[in-house]
Amino acid sequence: DDPKATVNRVIITLIQIYLLLVECTQVYVQKQEYFRDYWNLSQITFIFLCQFVVIEHSTKSFGVDEDMLIQITTLLTGLLWIAFYYMWRLIPNFAFYVSMLTQTAIDLKIFLFFYVMIIITFATVQMIMYNAVNTSEFYGTEYNYRNVFKSYTDYPLLDSFVSMWSLGLGDFDIELYAYMESDLLFLFFLIASFITNVVFLNMMIAIMGDTFEKMTEKRERN
Repeated sequence: DDPKATVNRVIITLIQIYLLLVECTQVYVQKQEYFRDYWNLSQITFIFLCQFVVIEHSTKSFGVDEDMLIQITTLLTGLLWIAFYYMWRLIPNFAFYVSMLTQTAIDLKIFLFFYVMIIITFATVQMIMYNAVNTSEFYGTEYNYRNVFKSYTDYPLLDSFVSMWSLGLGDFDIELYAYMESDLLFLFFLIASFITNVVFLNMMIAIMGDTFEKMTEKRERN
């Protein structure tokens, strides 16, 4: 067996044991209330799933497909770091910041819903408009939506969604919009970039600022 892989498994197992001890402490303090919290139950489930993956990597006892095991491992690794971050809520000096970030995520949930909806709206319009514009002269090839924006999947609408999400992050090719010989398409680019980059970005900053003020006032009262 690879010594490095063995060391990694030992480290992961030690982390899992530590997290399990933290959860056992929580059970001792909260007693029955512990099991009424969804997060606590998900934590316990996550810890045992991680240990299952470690055992399966080592022994292949359950015959899980290798590709599937890699995907599960990738997901659990991300969740492990989230759990490690959330664990800092138990330390007084860090509890405020963990609570603030958690509350910020909660306050942004409705905003994120509308942000995704506006991205889907622009992605749908973008895909329809691109289909209406002749791009063969610009690209020197027969029209294909993959010549307009990058192809990540086999679904044009999903690729258009990723393209609009990138536009919202400021990643776009303005020459494409400028030289497509379509004033309507360029106008669409201006509207989409203004709404996603200016309007929604400032809304998010305002929501986060409001959350910070509320959490700061709560800490001062306590």
